[in-house]
Amino acid sequence: VQRLAPQTIPSKVPFIKIHLNENNLFIGLSETWLHNHLDAELHIENYTLFWSDRNHKKKSKRGRHGGGVAIYLQNDLASTSEPLLEYSNGVVDIIALHSKAENIVISTIYRQPDDSTHNRPSTSSEFKSAISALQNSILKIDGTPDIFIGGDFNHPHVSWPECTPKQ
Repeated sequence: VQRLAPQTIPSKVPFIKIHLNENNLFIGLSETWLHNHLDAELHIENYTLFWSDRNHKKKSKRGRHGGGVAIYLQNDLASTSEPLLEYSNGVVDIIALHSKAENIVISTIYRQPDDSTHNRPSTSSEFKSAISALQNSILKIDGTPDIFIGGDFNHPHVSWPECTPKQ
């Protein structure tokens, strides 16, 4: 599965559609900026769009609503799926879906990069809080689901095998 950071999906819908038509069940998107977009702009035949926006509006020169995550899910799978978690702490956004019939969880995560100099910090504590929320949601599922997690973690100083910050 390929991760895209579309920063306004409507202009990227043709590319996303081509990618999905290559027999992909889903695609996760980060930095979706879907605030104020019409469903018709986002529609892709045979796919259902699940999305979650950031909790707050970010002031920027372009006046856009930043962050956000989304998953386009093939309708066959979407018909047996429901949102498991829609989460935003203003720094990390998560959408997670659960298909009871297939017993799978699909999740997309976006963590904004740390930009403390412009008063937009993004520390490990916000990321840990978000991952804990996702973990708690998954633990409530009966049985052990297959789990797909992707996204843009913007965490360059992590040793992923140990899941700890590099010193």
